[in-house]
Amino acid sequence: MKEDQLKSPQASRPTPSDPKPSDLEEGREFHPDFPKRGGLLPCIVQDAGSREVLMLGYVTPEALEKTISTGLATFYSTSRKKLWTKGEESGNIMKVGEIRTDCDQDALIYLVEPDGDGACHTRDPQSGKHRYSCFYRRLSDADNTDNIDNTGRSDNTEKGGMETRDLRPGENRKSLEDRPAVKLEFIRRPSR
Repeated sequence: MKEDQLKSPQASRPTPSDPKPSDLEEGREFHPDFPKRGGLLPCIVQDAGSREVLMLGYVTPEALEKTISTGLATFYSTSRKKLWTKGEESGNIMKVGEIRTDCDQDALIYLVEPDGDGACHTRDPQSGKHRYSCFYRRLSDADNTDNIDNTGRSDNTEKGGMETRDLRPGENRKSLEDRPAVKLEFIRRPSR
C-alpha cells in the first residue's frame, strides 16, 4: 500500500470526493471510516505466518499514516492520549506487511511479522518472556477461565480444555506443513 492510497476523512459528513456507502462495502477502495467511530478505529494485529491474533490496538488517521510511512505497527494509546509504535520500549516490534479493513471500513487488521519474543506487555511467570499473544486466557467451561502459557499450552487440558500450540518462527504445525510458506513484501523495510 502506498501513502497516496490513504484517505483519512476529517469530517463526518460526506464530501463530493468521499465514496458512497455502497461503494465502501462492495468496492475495492481502501477508505477507513474514522468519523464513524469518533476518529478511532479498532485494529487487530495478526501474525502473517501463523494467522494467530496477537493483540488489539486503536488507530487514528495519524497512527495509520505513521504505520504506512515507517512499516511499523503504530497505534493511539487511549490511556496516555498519544501515538506509540509497538516495540519502542520493549524492542518487540511488529513489521506490517499488509493492512486490511472490514466490509464497513470501520475496523482494521495489520498482518505483521513479529520481531521479538512476544506481542503482550505481560510476561509468562514461568519463562519470564513476553507472552506471544495478548489473548492468553479463554473461557473453556461456564465457571472456569483457562490460561494459556507462553507456549500456547493450556494449563487446564485435563479438565477438558483444548490443547493449543503457538506457531513460532521456524517451527511447523502438522496441519500447516503442506501449505506453502507465506511470503510478504513489507510496506517498508525499517532499519534498526
